[in-house]
Amino acid sequence: MVTDDDQLRAALDAPRERWIAFLHPTQKRLVEAYFNGPAKITGSAGTGKTVVAMHRARYLVRTGHRVLLTSFVKTLCANIEHNLRLLCTDEERERITVSTVHRQALELARRVYPGLQLATDDDVKKVVAQLTPEHAADFDPDIAFAEWDNVITAKGLTSWADYRKVKRTGRSRTISVRERRQLWTLFEAVRAALRAQNKLDAAALCEFAVEVVQTHGSDYDAVLVDEVQDLRVSELRLLVALTAHNPSGLTLFGDSGQRIYPGGFSLSALGINVRGRSTVLRINYRTTEQIRRAADRMIGESQDDMDEGSESRKGTRSILRGPEPSFAGYASPADELEGAVEQVKRWIEGGLAPEAIALFARTRREVNAAKGALEQAEIPVHQLADDIGIGAGSVAVGTMHRAKGLEFKAVLVVACTDKLVPFHRNVGLTVDRQDAEQALDNERRLLYVAMTRARQELRVTWHRTPSPFLADITSGVKK
Repeated sequence: MVTDDDQLRAALDAPRERWIAFLHPTQKRLVEAYFNGPAKITGSAGTGKTVVAMHRARYLVRTGHRVLLTSFVKTLCANIEHNLRLLCTDEERERITVSTVHRQALELARRVYPGLQLATDDDVKKVVAQLTPEHAADFDPDIAFAEWDNVITAKGLTSWADYRKVKRTGRSRTISVRERRQLWTLFEAVRAALRAQNKLDAAALCEFAVEVVQTHGSDYDAVLVDEVQDLRVSELRLLVALTAHNPSGLTLFGDSGQRIYPGGFSLSALGINVRGRSTVLRINYRTTEQIRRAADRMIGESQDDMDEGSESRKGTRSILRGPEPSFAGYASPADELEGAVEQVKRWIEGGLAPEAIALFARTRREVNAAKGALEQAEIPVHQLADDIGIGAGSVAVGTMHRAKGLEFKAVLVVACTDKLVPFHRNVGLTVDRQDAEQALDNERRLLYVAMTRARQELRVTWHRTPSPFLADITSGVKK
């Protein structure tokens, strides 16, 4: 256990297999705490939530518990598995299951229906478009899908009675009971069509998995949830069901400032009472104070507490100090890529290992362009994917979504233009004002996630016109 800031700085400079074993006293107390009910541990990016989750998982298996450590993102789960292999003995590691929530739900459901598949959003959109004219002719298919995605699945609605009475607060279009009846008929037809293909949408899959757990019991004594803010109601209901026999076994780790997927929920409305068992971590162990301040200026100090209230991040401080993040604009995409290659070369020539460097962009097109430019310069690279995180001897490149849960000594975020960040295709396709506002907020938080993967050095670049999100953070910092 690290007992002071100097020891912590030394630990963070050590190889990954050494520093991941260190804990600050505030973290150690949470690792070993007994919570008389569900608990919530929050904090801004870099405050050590995932580290606490991994150490708590190891602590619990040492005391005889069967543990599930879960999250929404595949890349994050792959990275957690990698780090647990460094942290745990083989025996400890075998007793910790690391899995996304949807993978866990699918495994449970397949105990009853072995060939079942998870329907993708594209699968659902296609069926909605096909069936809307027949079942809900008063609605455009895009509007029908928006209602499905942002009301039905977001709120975990499974019956007409639930949909009939649900409050659609903030939705720009009022829908009458008659219109709701039309839409519910459509949604029932959509789910029936998916079932005919041996598929369930994510919400229906999780609800069915709950039934399996209630019938056959849970495989786990404790469930630790990382990045809980990215989950939806039905997914949380499954995790509650898995710990129904031991409510103290449910521990939630998250930061609503890093929510990058549509959703939102109230813990208390789901019967998850964390009052008196909530902790906000305020010491940043990952990013320098300079990077933390720049990123925090973009999203503000007050965040949703995931329980119908707000949570202040005021007082958060970073242990580490370093150079100010740098920001640069270029005349063209080609010029920006040339600058990106030069920056990565400087970092490597300055002593950074390639695997300590990452490049992120908003879309796959920009990622592929950057990857090609680095490869042409004979810089080894690997592209982040579902099950691939940090790769030895090569620079990581990936979309901002792939940045979740990762960290690097140096990070370059490219193509932060006004057309890509926010990604206008996502925001522009929304058919409801509330959806557009949420999409814009998610885009802002996505850039925050990418920036806060940096431990020591951060550079953000664009070509032509910069992202409007950068306006609040580029004043007074190095360009």
